[in-house]
Amino acid sequence: MEKVLFLPSTPLNVLLSAAFSLHSDSNTEMELWLIDQRNTDDNPYYQALMSWPESPFQKVKLLSGQATGFNKLSERRQNFAILRDGLDEFCPTQVMVGSDRRIEFQYVMHYLKEKGQVANGVYLDDGLYSYAGRPSHLLKDGFNELLKKITYGLWWEEPKTIGASSLIQKAWLFQPSLAVNALQDKSLECFDVNWFKSKKLLSLSLMLAEVLGVKAKKINEVDLLVLIPHPNNIKKIRHYEQRIKQRIAQEVALGKKVGVKYHPRMAGEDVFNLKSIGVYEIVPSLMAFEFCLPMLSTDCIVLGDIGTALLTTKWIRPEIQVQAVLDKQDTFQQQFIALSEVMQIKIFANYSENSQ
Repeated sequence: MEKVLFLPSTPLNVLLSAAFSLHSDSNTEMELWLIDQRNTDDNPYYQALMSWPESPFQKVKLLSGQATGFNKLSERRQNFAILRDGLDEFCPTQVMVGSDRRIEFQYVMHYLKEKGQVANGVYLDDGLYSYAGRPSHLLKDGFNELLKKITYGLWWEEPKTIGASSLIQKAWLFQPSLAVNALQDKSLECFDVNWFKSKKLLSLSLMLAEVLGVKAKKINEVDLLVLIPHPNNIKKIRHYEQRIKQRIAQEVALGKKVGVKYHPRMAGEDVFNLKSIGVYEIVPSLMAFEFCLPMLSTDCIVLGDIGTALLTTKWIRPEIQVQAVLDKQDTFQQQFIALSEVMQIKIFANYSENSQ
């Protein structure tokens, strides 16, 4: 019997794990262990998964990733013990993960090998790195690999980019033909966009919304959803706050319902005070954008600048119009333009309606 273990660490990983599991053979046994989580006391994703009526998972577990500095070693050793106990009980034939750089994944594969259990490692698309790659630093990566081998064991591998380690045999991607060369050596599979239209998957999004107190109906009603980027990226984009406020004011004047989704790293509920200029709904930052996607209406426009979120929209809800505002004269933004064009995302020079 096929036994599949999912090891998601990010909301996108959770969504892809759920979508994949819902379309797996009914005879397949599946467990999901949520790894590297900063919040273990009231983790909303764990709560939603545990309360999900249509869940295909026999078990859901939660592993901490809170510790820093020297405490991290102790925490990881505790996690290794939890992983060993889980693997002694549930011996997977397939382990699916969003990053083979996660030490929990590498330890799982090491322990299964020690037990004489053959298991295939499978990479689930984690967005930008699959297509843009991860910048490699020979000295930094070499030192990191040596340090981890000394600390944890010779089993540790330092993949050149996400998904490229020898532990991964197969990769499930949104656009396999566009993946970086390091992934082209793997057995590549393509996600079916219809998986993300499932009512069962929507119910997981609604369950998460309920846990977080998110108004799903309001998200469904927005005409324009604005994605505010990471605060570090905002600093690199000239006059960002002024420009985004101007666009929102224009849309509100036209009678549009505008929703705003701040990046989770932004402090406060409405940092730019956008409610004061007529924003219809501020989506709580803890509600990952990926889980908003199934709730959006077909006529909604998603507007953003930099990051995986626009790519995710294009993949999961291809019928929705996506607008990327990127300045060709800005050195920082230039690196995202080529990738956006390849992904057939419309690029705009500014926050007016005029395309480049």
